[in-house]
Amino acid sequence: MQNKEDENLDPFKFPKRALTIASAAFTLIFILFFASLIVSVFQIQWRIEPTRTSFGRGILTITLPVNITNAGYYDVNDFTIYTATSDNSGILFSSSSTIPTIKSQSGTVFEHNMSINLADFFTTHRDYLFNSATFRAVENISLTVGGLVPVSLAINHTMSWGAPLTNLNIATPTVTPFNYTHVQVSSNIRFSNAAVFPVEGTIVLTAYDNTQPLASTSYQINISSGASCDVTLLFFLPISPQPTRFVMELQTPYFTLEVPING
Repeated sequence: MQNKEDENLDPFKFPKRALTIASAAFTLIFILFFASLIVSVFQIQWRIEPTRTSFGRGILTITLPVNITNAGYYDVNDFTIYTATSDNSGILFSSSSTIPTIKSQSGTVFEHNMSINLADFFTTHRDYLFNSATFRAVENISLTVGGLVPVSLAINHTMSWGAPLTNLNIATPTVTPFNYTHVQVSSNIRFSNAAVFPVEGTIVLTAYDNTQPLASTSYQINISSGASCDVTLLFFLPISPQPTRFVMELQTPYFTLEVPING
């Protein structure tokens, strides 16, 4: 009987019970909050629309429209998409885009752009003037839900590269008599443009006597994507001195190709 009375008189009985209830309530709230964060993660949807390309001033721009819907309970912060495109030698070009905030129960569409300076690209990757290829591409996506839960994933796919000078063929110059004082020189250049950008510039054929230029001719071209070039250049030379070599040049704003050819 004495023990029961002592228990009833315990000054810490009710605070302990209140602390236990508060601790249980806090744990329940934390579990519910964490569960709602996890649910919100699965209510974020994004879709990458078909790729578009554009070209201007020597810059090739690849655009990936990204459609994002945040149907979760919390804002999405720092939605970042990083694209790295590579071949067997390593990364060829990369780009990153970030949306600071996507509000709960809202959506947005933004354009993730990769810009390629063709002059720089062809300086270090000359083979891709002539050879088409399939590049590896990785889309690394990262975001934060409710400012607390980081989410990241990687999407692997491929990107086709079409060479602007596919099947390039330069014919050996032909020298034929024209009259008693001059000969006629002609040569043909052919290629197909498999790139998504045009090949525009000047084709120049020059005849040399060792290092001394004797004569040349030029032709302006603008070969659109998917089209072919088939150009014959000709000019006249005095019978003497005879040319010892020829050089065919293709000059564009984003690359220059110089091909020595035997006469």
